[in-house]
Amino acid sequence: METESWPGIWGYLWWLPKLFLRWKFSEERMADLVKIDICSRHENVRVDLGPIATFQLRFQVNNQSPFEVELDRTQIEFHCAGTSLHVPHIKKIRVKAGENEKFHVDGDIPDNKADQIAQYNDRNHSSISMDVYFNCRLHGFAKLYHRLDGVNPRFINKHVRLEQEMK
Repeated sequence: METESWPGIWGYLWWLPKLFLRWKFSEERMADLVKIDICSRHENVRVDLGPIATFQLRFQVNNQSPFEVELDRTQIEFHCAGTSLHVPHIKKIRVKAGENEKFHVDGDIPDNKADQIAQYNDRNHSSISMDVYFNCRLHGFAKLYHRLDGVNPRFINKHVRLEQEMK
């Protein structure tokens, strides 16, 4: 049976005992059915190195499980140009069975890290590590990404940092 058909089929079997559902959809299985990735279109990661440096990350949650899940909290580590930026995300997001939801995370970049990013962004090998915690009617579960590769940030205003270094 294909995963995409589960939300439709299991939606009719809501009356099944919770014990059976917990056995069939363990925490590990639920984590396998929920995917998180960087959004695939447009500007998914932006690093602004202006006078007040910031970054923005855009994510997509794909719920392939037969249950509505709630993104409870996320700890994100954005690795960029040899430095790490840590940001917690606490806003709760509900994702219905078989649907996608998007969310974004942004944060400030300290001046010393912004200077380093401006200097070394041409050797950029960015990645994201995340600990994501979900709730659903059966149980809570976690999804851990130790290294999400292929992150290609768009750097803007890096000339501001480079000009300050020259002075």
